[in-house]
Amino acid sequence: MSHAQRASEHEKYLRVRRFARHVHRGETRGSGKPYMSHPLDVLKVFKKFYTYDGREVGWKQAAVVIAHDTIEHGGSLLELRKIAGSKVARHIEALSYDPKIDRSTRQGRNEALADTVRRIKAEPKWVHLVKLCDAYCNAKPSEMKPTWNFADCARFESEKRYLLDELGGPWPRMAEVLEGRLFTFRATYHKKFNVVDAQLGVCV
Repeated sequence: MSHAQRASEHEKYLRVRRFARHVHRGETRGSGKPYMSHPLDVLKVFKKFYTYDGREVGWKQAAVVIAHDTIEHGGSLLELRKIAGSKVARHIEALSYDPKIDRSTRQGRNEALADTVRRIKAEPKWVHLVKLCDAYCNAKPSEMKPTWNFADCARFESEKRYLLDELGGPWPRMAEVLEGRLFTFRATYHKKFNVVDAQLGVCV
């Protein structure tokens, strides 16, 4: 690839990153950090596991990771298509919940999650990895929202385990690490709410 081509691709990535920063401006994570810290963390994890077998992260992969939450957070899909192209926008749309599905009920949340997984499975395998890396970063105990009760934490864990079961096959190293993170998350919230968990093998 020529220097000019690399520069052009880097500029495309920067345009997507600016779009993501605009969408997430003023937002914060459960930890209190600026929301943009999350896609940057996901990108670090993605690079680690995607390049393990000698693959290189291209601008499209980096763009999808950095903007993976933008559609769910009110970003314009049409604008994203103009900035990044239809393929990148399609990958990000697949990683996003369908806004037409009402997620206010348990049944609706389950339906939305299953729909998202179905659409991700139709995408290249590296898009599966994006979702797994996202789940890994979201499952940091420090990202647990202060307002969550025990049922909220249990639902969150169940949803991430569903993603692991459905998408982890092609990425065994990532799946193993995510399993460890979910174990830690489970231990943390059981201890927080003073609940004995036989699955952990200890009283927490």
